[in-house]
Amino acid sequence: MALKYLTAPPSSIESERLFSAGGDIYEATRSRLKADNGEYLMFTLFRIIKPKKNFFMAVDGCAPRAKMNQQRSRRFRTAKEVGISIENAIQRGETLPKGDSFDSNCITPGTEFMDRLHQQLKYFINYKISTDPLWKHCVVHFSGHNVPGEGEHKIMDYIRYCKSKPDYDPNTRHCLYGLDADLIMLGLSVHEPHFCLLREEVRFGAKSNIVLSPGDQVFHLLHLSLLREYLDLEFSSMKESLEFEYDLEKIIDDWIFLGFLVGNDFVPHLPHMHINHDALPYFYSVYKDFLITADGYINEGGVVNLTRLKQFFGCVSDFDYELFAEWKKTSSGIKSKNEENDKKIFSLENPDGTEGFANAFANFSFNGSLQKKSKKLIKVKGSDKDLAIVDEFTEHKQNYYAEKFGMNVKNNIEMQTICSNYVTALQWISHYYFNGLQSWSWYYPYHYSPYMSDLASFELEKISMDLGTPFRPFEQLLAVLPAASGKLLPKAFQ
Repeated sequence: MALKYLTAPPSSIESERLFSAGGDIYEATRSRLKADNGEYLMFTLFRIIKPKKNFFMAVDGCAPRAKMNQQRSRRFRTAKEVGISIENAIQRGETLPKGDSFDSNCITPGTEFMDRLHQQLKYFINYKISTDPLWKHCVVHFSGHNVPGEGEHKIMDYIRYCKSKPDYDPNTRHCLYGLDADLIMLGLSVHEPHFCLLREEVRFGAKSNIVLSPGDQVFHLLHLSLLREYLDLEFSSMKESLEFEYDLEKIIDDWIFLGFLVGNDFVPHLPHMHINHDALPYFYSVYKDFLITADGYINEGGVVNLTRLKQFFGCVSDFDYELFAEWKKTSSGIKSKNEENDKKIFSLENPDGTEGFANAFANFSFNGSLQKKSKKLIKVKGSDKDLAIVDEFTEHKQNYYAEKFGMNVKNNIEMQTICSNYVTALQWISHYYFNGLQSWSWYYPYHYSPYMSDLASFELEKISMDLGTPFRPFEQLLAVLPAASGKLLPKAFQ
């Protein structure tokens, strides 16, 4: 959209409120810099933005169970990969560094490192308030690792709290510093007209290994007001076609919700729907056609309209078959020099059971673009389907569910349970982004997601959850740390 609706960027970056989601600390840790370098990075951010009213710094505290599961999976996988790398290095006769290597898992809430960092940051903030004129006239909030919740979501809770006050100024300018990709979605979710994101320049190749001091770092600024305008330009042409009032804020809510379908930190992505294969443009194209026939929006301020969601899933229910059929037709005319690669295309031994399929299909026909096929995909009728390919696709899905879920695809009750759990996950995520945490203890109970063609079979009338209580820091450490990081636990827990 930035290329489609090119415009000049705003020049001003001053803001009333500056927020840091702990990215400065994690960036310093990632680069193995000292804590005082992290403080200097915070100082640099303050100098760039010059907040007039507030500076809110939030470090990750204990995460909800759904996020802890993802953290555990990622850290155990990383520990296994590191172990394999060390074994391979030993077999090659390489000399390994002596002493303990730096363990990035030390940034988990509850570790001794995080406690020392917490005290150091408190000292630094107090020092700056008492000595720096820029800090003296700014209210500073610090939410440390001892306060439950992810850093960026603690910030969103604070913004929603400020907006609820009767004297809130709607023209307040916000700037959020952080490294997570979902900050765009979070920034849009609060519907503020003046909201920008700040982060370091992303470098690739050999440059990515060069550690820069905070003073030499290049920063990029994204004005979400521009993205809001782009979205309006993209969807406003539908105004006359809708049976209900066109509302940009609700369009944005749905736009964010559709993003959950191609990847998030809480559930596995849908099979074959990869963001690097232009899955998002495909969903947005289908969404436009869906909205013309619908009676309203899918995401109602963080509450999913289940009836409309079911209708939307019906619009994309033929996608899996068409993707499979297109691959079959294209690949059948190509004699591969490597038959083993062809066998792996639909192999269920891939990490998510789908990567081979998606990569092969992108190379064969889409050239990485699902959007080009979207109109065709949503207009497929049952009578147009090749029965032989239907049988092959059905067999492939049966193998997928048997391998990944240990179930018979013909078991309608179990299929409804899986799909209903996935839809419940979408509701939990939506509420988390727009209204705050709905449940500390909820989590998606499977390692894989159902096929998109099956999602319309979910049977839910209402979704409710108990908020529960957050986990304690040592409980989270026990849950997410691999054995190789056991030294980070207190001795009593080792």
